[in-house]
Amino acid sequence: MGALGGGALFYSVSPEGKVVDDRTDCYGHSFVIFGLSHAARATRERKYREAAFETWAAMKERLRDEAGFYRPGVSRDFSETRGRYSRNPMMHLFEELLALCDATGSPEILKEAEDHANAMFAQGSGQLFDEEGGIHSAGDYDGNPVPGRKSWWQQCELLRALMHYATLRDRTDLWKPFDQSLEFVKRRFIDPEYGGWFEHYAPEWTREGKALHKGNVYRVGYHVCGMYGEALRLTGISRAR
Repeated sequence: MGALGGGALFYSVSPEGKVVDDRTDCYGHSFVIFGLSHAARATRERKYREAAFETWAAMKERLRDEAGFYRPGVSRDFSETRGRYSRNPMMHLFEELLALCDATGSPEILKEAEDHANAMFAQGSGQLFDEEGGIHSAGDYDGNPVPGRKSWWQQCELLRALMHYATLRDRTDLWKPFDQSLEFVKRRFIDPEYGGWFEHYAPEWTREGKALHKGNVYRVGYHVCGMYGEALRLTGISRAR
């Protein structure tokens, strides 16, 4: 990403610094905050802390909409919304704000993270979990699932959250949906022949169809490794007890 000014960033630039895509993107800005927060925590250098706060301020000014959510992307002059709304950047933004709070100890950032989480729950408080196992990719503002595909990253984050709350919050009632979802993932997402995860699943798809798609620029191991890392961390906590 390249600097646009005032904390905002272009979506992409060439190695020479030429603008390739002049969008200002919510997903990209969230991860800039994430990276800067970890850099600030690891190095204790003030410049990373200040850059993270500046980027967050730009997001609030340029991307926040009338409902308190964040536009997926905007044009160079910030006037036109680009892309479609998704809970993916909203989830990552919450994650990034927690990282910024951990790095800085800022009570203001913690409050903003809490407000962001509450807004998401208020707009979708229903149950998206499927009894077959796993979680639907999309839901409406009342929390009702929208029929269609299920994607790999939602399953990873679902399993991560279920095991976290079941272990650390003594929510033993969550082990049943965890087991159901884990079996669903093994059956529908993990390639038994070549390994790796399929990107999406829908009942009408077959191995000759879209379910075979396993790679693109977004398919790095972030969500999968985060899920496995949480499992290892919780296993260590359980043994320590």
